[in-house]
Amino acid sequence: MNPFLAPLPAVVLSLACASPLAAVACPPVLGGGGPANDFCSAVTPEPLAVGSSLTFTGDNTNATFAGDAEAGTLLAQYPSPNTWHAFITTDCADVTVSYCATDSGWSNVWKLLTTDCPAQTLINPTTVETTTCANGNWTFTFVGLGAGTYYLPVPNVGFGQGGGPYSVEVSAVACAGGPPANDLCTQVTAEALAVGSSLTFTGDNTNATYAGDAEAGTLLAQFPSPNTWHAFTTAECSDVTVSYCATDSGWS
Repeated sequence: MNPFLAPLPAVVLSLACASPLAAVACPPVLGGGGPANDFCSAVTPEPLAVGSSLTFTGDNTNATFAGDAEAGTLLAQYPSPNTWHAFITTDCADVTVSYCATDSGWSNVWKLLTTDCPAQTLINPTTVETTTCANGNWTFTFVGLGAGTYYLPVPNVGFGQGGGPYSVEVSAVACAGGPPANDLCTQVTAEALAVGSSLTFTGDNTNATYAGDAEAGTLLAQFPSPNTWHAFTTAECSDVTVSYCATDSGWS
């Protein structure tokens, strides 16, 4: 299941508000100004302690996209208007975002978090489902989030797929277990791989985190899934093959 917003068409209209013969006043913006949390820079992150929850409410009817994301990010590729909320954690936490209390018409939402404002580094959820909410809305969980500040965009997709008043619950529980020993690339010791030989790397990345995995602007930073790491060294030019044959077939 794609954890991100489904691609939707975007229409941009440019309307002149001046006559070639005489200057005229531009028409007023319909619907009034944007909401107070239209910009991520305008929100104050709220503390989210392990074992507690926050309820974010708002109305993104007149939200805009300006200032929401850096060029090249997924949010910039599909620039729906967004309102923003943010929270701060001080411990490792499994964080769940739930749209259960929002109208069931919200079939498209951003299933992600970002640590930046404007958004640059995007964090995928570990699980995504529509069975917890009785109305079929989205619930998604981020396992093993490290202590930090996280921003949540709430999109006004339109096309009958979301937008308007909403209520989103964000809850945190203690991480189920500590991260694996090879959670950080700096923690692994490279193993020698000689020509004509092979290495078998085994592990469990259930509680892996993304922190420290990649530099901004890289593909790993654009789609920041939690990772474990392995490394090898070679002493001469080699054709190297990596095989997942012995791993469960669900690893697509």
